[in-house]
Amino acid sequence: MDLHDQVKQHAKEMGMEDVLDSLIEEQKPERYETKSTTAELRYRKKRDRKKKLSKLSKRRNVNK
Repeated sequence: MDLHDQVKQHAKEMGMEDVLDSLIEEQKPERYETKSTTAELRYRKKRDRKKKLSKLSKRRNVNK
């Protein structure tokens, strides 16, 4: 009997199976995440490039 089975058995004895099941369900990762469209990826790429450039220009202005 492994730890998982022991926990389930203990929850059953305490009458808290539903609580345990809900906790387990909360910990599961989202299976179906929406995939980004090409337009979103293009937008992100452009935005990140702009951020990078603005950071660089700020750094240059400080060094002057």
